[in-house]
Amino acid sequence: MDEQGEVAAFVDRHGIETSLEFRLLTMVEEIGEMAEDAVETTGYGERPEEIGITEEELGDTMFTLLQIANAADIDAGEALAESLEKYDQRIDETGNPSSE
Repeated sequence: MDEQGEVAAFVDRHGIETSLEFRLLTMVEEIGEMAEDAVETTGYGERPEEIGITEEELGDTMFTLLQIANAADIDAGEALAESLEKYDQRIDETGNPSSE
């Protein structure tokens, strides 16, 4: 995944390498910010059809996820391919992507 390499180069260039543990906590924070967008755009649940998130928050979350992949020495592209294969198999077997 080219984006993973871009994130690694950016982090290296700016000297902002952090631990995997810190990145995981940051991911929770970023997901919380996306959830905040969703809550606000729906008027705190009053207008669920208006749910939305911002490109900025999605980008921040993706950046953090790719930092996690780098810190854990996981190829994000391969991980995604494996997940898609798993979901494909579940859908073929059960008609549903859920593990339940």
